[in-house]
Amino acid sequence: MRLDNNIALITGGSLGIGRAIALRFAREGAKVAISGRNRASLEEAAGMIREQGGEVLTLESDVQDQDQVNRMMTRSWINGGGLMCLSTMRELIIRPLFSILRPKNGTGISTLT
Repeated sequence: MRLDNNIALITGGSLGIGRAIALRFAREGAKVAISGRNRASLEEAAGMIREQGGEVLTLESDVQDQDQVNRMMTRSWINGGGLMCLSTMRELIIRPLFSILRPKNGTGISTLT
């Protein structure tokens, strides 16, 4: 699976399964935006992604706060490319996120929960 020129937003991307997803997507060529509440964990994960040659944006945010989710989504459009995939570790934000998502090139958005 190659994800060149696509963007993936991974909430909870700084630790555990979220980090593993971010690393894999980056390895497959996606630009990844990772969010989490802990700046140090975000920077550690971002360093791992950069070490393997990936492009990453860190977004310190709490997905339980709708204003922070809105800001996160606004900032996650890396280089104007459009979002291809949303991977969330918290189902409670899926509906609010989809109210502000725009599909890339009219092809739709893939989600992983």
